[in-house]
Amino acid sequence: MMNVAAIRPCEGHWGRAAGDATAESLIDDSAAGSATRRGDAGFTLLEALVAFVIAALALAVFYDGVVGGLRGTRRADATETALSLARSHLAALDATVLAPRVTEGLDGSGFRWRLSIKPAGAVPLGLANDADPVAGSAQAVLYAVSVTVSWSTGGDSRSVRLDSARVGANRASQ
Repeated sequence: MMNVAAIRPCEGHWGRAAGDATAESLIDDSAAGSATRRGDAGFTLLEALVAFVIAALALAVFYDGVVGGLRGTRRADATETALSLARSHLAALDATVLAPRVTEGLDGSGFRWRLSIKPAGAVPLGLANDADPVAGSAQAVLYAVSVTVSWSTGGDSRSVRLDSARVGANRASQ
């Protein structure tokens, strides 16, 4: 014999199992689910835009740092070249007779130099000798030497200046 309770449906659920949802609940769930999904999608797009803006700002700061570093490297290289040129002009004075003068010129690659030699003081080298009047007139002259090398990069003028003191012999006129 068959059990009648097993065949008889429960109240309000004709032909459905106990876990099935109603048609209204399926519509409500689908509407709520799509609304939730649309809200999530908008929030994800907002997150992506914020992340993009942050990444763009970080790249801009990085780019500025790289450009500034390259500019500083070029400036340091030009300063090193100018310093080397100024040292060369000071070293060339060792082979010449010191005399007061101002000379200028171009070294190429946009570098301009200026050499200034001025007497700073004189000291007699020997005592006056009655037998040799010329010996008493010998003097050591201290010269103030200045070498300036200047250049221009991007409208910005820069220069390097080296100052030195050199001793040279000077015979007073007889």
